[in-house]
Amino acid sequence: MFRPASWSLSVRASVVLLVVNLLAAALIVLQFYLSFWRSVIPEDDVEQLEPLKKLFRTYDAEDNPGIPPEMTALLSRYHLRFVAVDERGQVLAASEGVTGLFFTQSQPWFNESFRIPAAGDAPALYGFSAHKGAATLQVATPDPTLFYGGMMRRLSHHLAVICWGFLSLTLVANALVLYWSLRPLRRASEEAAAIGPQTTSARLSERGLPPDVMPLVQAVNRCLDRLEQGYLAQRNFIADAAHELRTPLAVLKAHLEVLDERDIAASLADDLGSMERLVSQLLALARLDGLQGGVSDPVDLAALAINVARHMGPIAFEQNREIEVIGAEHSCLVAGSFDFLFRAVRNLVENALRHTPAGSLVTIRLAAEARVISVEDQGSGVPSALRPLIFERFWRGDGDRLGDSGAGLGLAIVAATMRLHGGRVEIGDVVGGGAVFSLIFAGDA
Repeated sequence: MFRPASWSLSVRASVVLLVVNLLAAALIVLQFYLSFWRSVIPEDDVEQLEPLKKLFRTYDAEDNPGIPPEMTALLSRYHLRFVAVDERGQVLAASEGVTGLFFTQSQPWFNESFRIPAAGDAPALYGFSAHKGAATLQVATPDPTLFYGGMMRRLSHHLAVICWGFLSLTLVANALVLYWSLRPLRRASEEAAAIGPQTTSARLSERGLPPDVMPLVQAVNRCLDRLEQGYLAQRNFIADAAHELRTPLAVLKAHLEVLDERDIAASLADDLGSMERLVSQLLALARLDGLQGGVSDPVDLAALAINVARHMGPIAFEQNREIEVIGAEHSCLVAGSFDFLFRAVRNLVENALRHTPAGSLVTIRLAAEARVISVEDQGSGVPSALRPLIFERFWRGDGDRLGDSGAGLGLAIVAATMRLHGGRVEIGDVVGGGAVFSLIFAGDA
């Protein structure tokens, strides 16, 4: 079912132009009919000529040199004179007094109408020629009405061909003109689609825009200006707040080290450690949000996996857990930032260490050909219903898997990092129990 509301602007404009062209052609044909056709070709004459036309279509002068009686009667009724000659010019059949062609054709294969001016007492003759097989037929009469009708019919046929050709050409031309005219809008649409959190300073180009579209693009650019200002204010507040919190946290940590009541000091130190992690994660998010454009340095995922395992090894040992790296024998280059990717993989390993049982193993696995680096644990896994939610900022679940003391920013940082690198994060299950977080990159360096 056609739904014009869902059509593109180009399609709707093309349909409107086509309808307008059809109406214009119909008005031209109607004007032609009213002005010429009805006044030149009376309806009764047209109907009476049909039997004569039928006889001419079936008449063969070579096989039947004489004129059939019914044709003679029709010729007499309309005061018509008739002649049929062969290819050598010899008369095969003719009306009384006719000894040759009325009109010598320049191209004997071409059917055409003719007019012979009056000469002395002889009136002007109007007629038409028809080439049938090896014979040429001509009919003439002093009355121009009947033969004007034939000329008008031929003209109408030609006009029909011209009109259809014109409509087709106009439709194609309209489509090309619309496509060319809408190029600035398509360019603006592509520019708008490319604007994101990392490109808040980008604006729609006003070059080449038609005047009636310029106000819309300018309004969108002013809206982007306001959004950028609000976005910068929010990002700067988070970064400044996180930065300012680092100094008092360091002072508190120093005071806790000299506190006499060690039990209270240990409890406060745990809380202080959580606050330090939160501040560090807020600063990481602020740096990610503030990065303009993509990251394109070559990063070796094999070296990255080994460095993360070496960095987290002592922590895993203190927690009675182990870390292994699989598939890092060969380098695997991707375009990105080593520091951001290091932090993302480290966050996944920290998350795995918190949720895998004591004495178990955390695996960093690299699939070089697919450009995928994954972290596997042996914990309880992630329920399918929660997987779309755990990458949201400050979101925390209630179950055993997600009920930790974190602030809900670690996985959000991982997802933001992969978006920055043009990749994605996927969650799967480990055979035998556990979860696997896979960082999938779109291309190599």
